[in-house]
Amino acid sequence: MKVHTLCNTCTVGIANDDWTALDACDSQEDADNTMAIIMGTLEILGWLSLIGPADMPGYWDCALCNETCCSGGTNFATLKSAPWNE
Repeated sequence: MKVHTLCNTCTVGIANDDWTALDACDSQEDADNTMAIIMGTLEILGWLSLIGPADMPGYWDCALCNETCCSGGTNFATLKSAPWNE
């Protein structure tokens, strides 16, 4: 099991399949690029399962979208690799 810390946007997206936070991007192109990064990373990581809140001190990068965040975050675990990676 490997633990990955996600930002609030990615946490809501993974937990609820709600990616509307990307509507706040500067342009549709930025939103599309961010979504492509997220989906590409998910293909590599496989299935994620919620662990709970993270207590990340200082600055850190989201494991999915690479956004630099300050404190907080939510931990998810890779419990099983995606079927296409087996």
